[in-house]
Amino acid sequence: MTRRNCSGYYVRTGYIIFYDVGAFVWFAHIIEWEFPDFSVDKCFERLLKMQEMIEREGRIEGTIHRYLIVARKSQVQNGGIR
Repeated sequence: MTRRNCSGYYVRTGYIIFYDVGAFVWFAHIIEWEFPDFSVDKCFERLLKMQEMIEREGRIEGTIHRYLIVARKSQVQNGGIR
């Protein structure tokens, strides 16, 4: 779903689905600002629980948000800004 905010940026809300824990670990490493100080050792017990959920339900879903900021350069026209 995409919504336009009155401030002129777009927010896209969607779902991300993981079918195995390895994919989540890779994602957590490359998106390090979302998972500060992530390591398999620190999160091992929670990763085991995730694996159990995947085995039981077939996947794990999460919500993601993406922002697109659109900016335009102002044009000066007839002594004013347009």
